[in-house]
Amino acid sequence: MDYNKPKASQATSKPSANIFIGVSKTGVIMMENRQVDIERVTANVERMLAEAPEAAVLIQADKDTQHGLVVKVLDQVKAAGIDKISVSAGND
Repeated sequence: MDYNKPKASQATSKPSANIFIGVSKTGVIMMENRQVDIERVTANVERMLAEAPEAAVLIQADKDTQHGLVVKVLDQVKAAGIDKISVSAGND
């Protein structure tokens, strides 16, 4: 039996809809492979959110990072209007 199957078309890849923020045990905050001051986190998240409105934020903090700094980063992200936030602790 012969039949025509649809041909697979090449899928277009969308850029990642996630915003990654790294926090080292020494307090260095990284976004898009560059160091960011805590005061600039909100502005950077707002800019990235304009490019990907459905974005979620993942904060990757070293297990030895001071909790207060992680809370400050969370506050900055919330100030940008993001509700979807995940926090992960791991080694630097």
